[in-house]
Amino acid sequence: MKNAVSSALRNSLRLRLLAGTLFWIAASIIAAGWGLSSLFQRHVEVQFHAELKTYLDQLTAQLTLDSKGSQPWPSRSATHA
Repeated sequence: MKNAVSSALRNSLRLRLLAGTLFWIAASIIAAGWGLSSLFQRHVEVQFHAELKTYLDQLTAQLTLDSKGSQPWPSRSATHA
């Protein structure tokens, strides 16, 4: 009797379809999580580099050069005033 029940469950189309469905759902969730994680990581990196470029552009815009093409550094007394 016990063998007949376990044999019927093993050969059950419903159980095999359920197992296959659960497997593919789990695989899809894992793949979507990995893909979204990679996409978010790239987005954060691009955003970070854009922010750094903005800061660099702001610093470059404030840069002044003298007639020789070098950076005129302020004197110590001007910075500590």
